[in-house]
Amino acid sequence: MTGSGVFAGKVIAITGAASGIGRACALGASREGACTALIDRTETEPVKSEITAAGGRAAAIHCDVRDTRAVNGALSHVKSRFERLDVLINCAGTMGNWPKPLSETTDEDWDIVTDTNLKGVFAFCRAALPLLRLSQGAIVNIASELGLVGTSGLVIYGASKAGVIQLSRGLAVEEGPNNIRVNCVCPGPVDTPFLDRPGAARDLEQYRRDASSTTIMERLGTPDEIAEVVLFVASPKASFMTGSVLVADGGVTAHD
Repeated sequence: MTGSGVFAGKVIAITGAASGIGRACALGASREGACTALIDRTETEPVKSEITAAGGRAAAIHCDVRDTRAVNGALSHVKSRFERLDVLINCAGTMGNWPKPLSETTDEDWDIVTDTNLKGVFAFCRAALPLLRLSQGAIVNIASELGLVGTSGLVIYGASKAGVIQLSRGLAVEEGPNNIRVNCVCPGPVDTPFLDRPGAARDLEQYRRDASSTTIMERLGTPDEIAEVVLFVASPKASFMTGSVLVADGGVTAHD
């Protein structure tokens, strides 16, 4: 598996790799020849086993992205295991206790969402830069279409994802002279474990129907569909793309 493909000989670190979009990115990158560092605060051994069973190379690294010391330790692990880093994909995220109006949002709600979604991306980007400067690598940050539009009940989530978009743009400008490309992908409603944890008052199947109805395609996206976009922009095929915000939302933001 690691002998050929667009990422042959490359090392890719992926946060949130245990499930959803992160898992799909890890499996897709491995199929394209990458060695993958699977980073998550939950167990990534099943993903690692799936990759190694197919002949790939992977490392399972436990890390809570909110903990800066753990983030630095995770990147040290990547360096010691693989001796390089070519791509960082920041997929880890949380919607927190949702849906919840801002008037009822607590400081703890704010901290959980922004520390995971924004501080975690900042911490991983900062820790990865020395390695990425050596490889002239790439960063792909996962934001959300909710970082581009407003929605009730997810105000702080949207704010955190808007921050990821601007962090990505600014970092692209800052690291351009070092030949590091930084781009951002904004998925719409995707069928991931996020949808399994709506607020207690929400009916899951009704929520899925409501989310599907917001898209032009009238369905949820799949993790594999988003991973295809992420891996494209991470690859040499997108060598002239940096500072870009790619929206893969089934047409949600095309509505008036």
